[in-house]
Amino acid sequence: MWNSTFALKHYLVAPMLAVGAVVWPSVSPAMTFATVELTCPYDGTRFTFDEMMSSTVFDRSLDLQQFGAIRSPAPLAECPTNGFVFAKEFSAEELEHLRPLILSGEYQGLRQETLYYRAAWIIERSGDSPRKVAMLLLQATWEAKSEEQYKRYATELTGRLTGELLRTGSEQEQTNTKMIAGEILRRLGRFDEARTIFTELAKDQAADGNLGKIVAFQIALIERRDTAQHRVSEVLDRRAR
Repeated sequence: MWNSTFALKHYLVAPMLAVGAVVWPSVSPAMTFATVELTCPYDGTRFTFDEMMSSTVFDRSLDLQQFGAIRSPAPLAECPTNGFVFAKEFSAEELEHLRPLILSGEYQGLRQETLYYRAAWIIERSGDSPRKVAMLLLQATWEAKSEEQYKRYATELTGRLTGELLRTGSEQEQTNTKMIAGEILRRLGRFDEARTIFTELAKDQAADGNLGKIVAFQIALIERRDTAQHRVSEVLDRRAR
């Protein structure tokens, strides 16, 4: 059941062209699920979960949420008793390390937060990479149930994206991080900060390239003080080709 969830780490490290391209399938869209039985690691409670097995992506937003015959973010399994989120395939050692944290008052107090927000909390404390934690937080913003929750998640995310991740990793990783950081800052209405990021990115991108077009579109949105979610197809419409 781990494949679709574990693959999410690649969003921040894949070329932006790959994560930003619009896919117009030539076959009928399909989203399928399979019911699997899982066991909670800390109390042995067994429960069923509908795992997404296949999907078709028609479009992506500028913050990488997918649209089409798909649920985005992908469903995560959650223990009905203690709220443990199956964020990845944990080793026995990781599960034992996490036991007191999952059963703590701090984690139990997060039960009202979204699954991906809690997944980020768990993954960070399991010692996984800051980039994966950031990706999970990004997906938590897609789940946000209110404007207040979105702003809270997005603000936490920008603190990570504009910190160490902006200065580390490969050149491609840094570019992708800047693209996402600028998008989230724009969505938060922090236009000056977003403009600084995209203006800097524009210096290194060909104006007629896909990245250059997205950067120019972002700068235009900033000038209009637009905080809405927009899709890549508004910039790179594959249907017209």
